[in-house]
Amino acid sequence: MTLEKQRIWNYYYCFIVAFYICSNFTITANWDYGGNDIVNSGSYTFASCCAWCLNVTACVCFTFNVVDDYCFLKNSTGTGGGSSSVCVAAAR
Repeated sequence: MTLEKQRIWNYYYCFIVAFYICSNFTITANWDYGGNDIVNSGSYTFASCCAWCLNVTACVCFTFNVVDDYCFLKNSTGTGGGSSSVCVAAAR
């Protein structure tokens, strides 16, 4: 990756992470914690997905699909997750 592409990517990544904020969670853009679902539902925003996870005792992380506005609450990060161009993940 060229230096200019790296700068653009860093700017984009910092913008995405700054846009998605959730309490004491670590946010990872373009990431999905696959499996380990407690429950999932549509018609959410990232903020409401965060609030939902905060109110479910067993929830330690979640994945939010930014295209479908779908929230997946999880009881584990499993094997650490993987890359996804349509998701933002958050873990405590």
